[in-house]
Amino acid sequence: MRRVALALLLLLAVATPALGDDAGRKHRIDSQIATLQNKLTGQHKQEQALRSEVNDYTARIRALESRVAEAYVPSFWRAIMPVVKNTPESLFQRLPFLSGR
Repeated sequence: MRRVALALLLLLAVATPALGDDAGRKHRIDSQIATLQNKLTGQHKQEQALRSEVNDYTARIRALESRVAEAYVPSFWRAIMPVVKNTPESLFQRLPFLSGR
């Protein structure tokens, strides 16, 4: 019986450092996970800031695109341009200020 108790005690003494090593390794891995989670949180914040900035630029571009027709072509030209497009070139050449072009 003493030998069994002594063998069990010896087995526990040998196994304890191994369990302690696993706990230390677990602590290191948990620490690495926490560090990575902090980095990920920071990158999510940065991503949100960049998305907001991109959305702002997209809104500006769309606003500028919507004003292009009004900025370069006044609305009264819509009635004039079909007449100009359908007028023969020979008629324009008869006008002194347009001849030779």
